[in-house]
Amino acid sequence: MRMRIHKNAIKSLYCVRTHTVERSEQGLTLVGLLIALTITAVIITGVVRLLSTSLDSTSENHSRLRMEQIAVRALSAISELIVQAGANLPAAEPSLSFSGNGDTLYVLRNPKGALFTFKFSVNNKRKVYVEDADPFLGATTVQRIIPPSTISQLTVSAYSAGDFISGVDTTNDSLRFSSLESYSAGEQIYLKQKDCIWLDSNTRELKHRILGTDLILAENVDSLQISFFELDGTATTVWTDIRTCSMRIVVSMGEKTHAIDRRILLRNRAYYDPIP
Repeated sequence: MRMRIHKNAIKSLYCVRTHTVERSEQGLTLVGLLIALTITAVIITGVVRLLSTSLDSTSENHSRLRMEQIAVRALSAISELIVQAGANLPAAEPSLSFSGNGDTLYVLRNPKGALFTFKFSVNNKRKVYVEDADPFLGATTVQRIIPPSTISQLTVSAYSAGDFISGVDTTNDSLRFSSLESYSAGEQIYLKQKDCIWLDSNTRELKHRILGTDLILAENVDSLQISFFELDGTATTVWTDIRTCSMRIVVSMGEKTHAIDRRILLRNRAYYDPIP
């Protein structure tokens, strides 16, 4: 009797173990598998959304940084020209203007400081000797001031003989013009360079035109606004009254838009203000 109970007990234990092993080998049920897939999907969805948000934020920051770089670079280039407006030119010479609806800025300057004052009268001369011809080198035109205020333009001859380059002879410090000219004592000859900053509305490119060549300053530019002010802050377009300049440039990439403002002092006009 004891032997039979013992065998039955062993048999029962064997059956339980066998059943457990069989269930273990069967793996997850369909319900368990669906639950696991659902949890996994929720986790993956959250991770994807987090990555997408992070990527969108990174892309937006990159676009904003790119637009800011474009705007700052353009304003820096324009500012550099504006502060030179009127440099080494007569005080009455209009040297700064901006077309309100054409987004075009004109700057006149004498970047090399080329200036010569006649100490005595000269009659019917095409070749004029100056104290230093180097600053005039490369000039195609120069200006003359006939007292008291008349300004006329002289064309430098394209003459290559005798070390002349575009009508400028640095060896003998002389200028050669296209026609015979007469000058009075006290009259001045100076180099005037005209720079043009303009916005091409078709290509949205901000360009710098100098000596007939256009250089691209910035792309993706929507608008350029420039205003001039007197010392007391009153808006003006009169060159002799201009002291400061306010600029605003708007740049866009896709649906993103970025604007930057800048205000600068015209150093070649500031010295006309009386000291308080």
